[in-house]
Amino acid sequence: MQFAVEKDKGVLEQVDNLLYEVLWKPRGMPNVRHQFDKGEAEIIFTAREGNNVVGAFVVIIYKDKTAELRHAAVLPEYQGQKAGKGLWNEALKYIKAEGINSIYVYARNTAIGFWEKTGFRAETDWLDHEAFAGSGIRFKIMFFDIK
Repeated sequence: MQFAVEKDKGVLEQVDNLLYEVLWKPRGMPNVRHQFDKGEAEIIFTAREGNNVVGAFVVIIYKDKTAELRHAAVLPEYQGQKAGKGLWNEALKYIKAEGINSIYVYARNTAIGFWEKTGFRAETDWLDHEAFAGSGIRFKIMFFDIK
């Protein structure tokens, strides 16, 4: 499996499709990927098996030297095979090189265990968002301090 920062337009289309197929479609939701965008530049990290994108992280870096991990997904058949861990390691290496102080994620109830294993800590109780009403998705804001 290869991990990299991705800029190829065709591969980025695969990323958009993967995010929809893994994060929203199974919950009967529309593609809400860009619903929360505020014009920030995205850094896209991919896990690829040959020419196929099997996982992706979308990171936003802010001027205050913090970063948000906005979207994270791995195809179900690659979960538990180190794709998420490899993506996290690649993203963390990049974030450290950029001099970022901390990173946060709105962690889904279905992914809290993964984020805890990578060293994130919950900073909030459960949060609900109207865009996810009826989907069974709840969130906690979790932080990772860069050392």
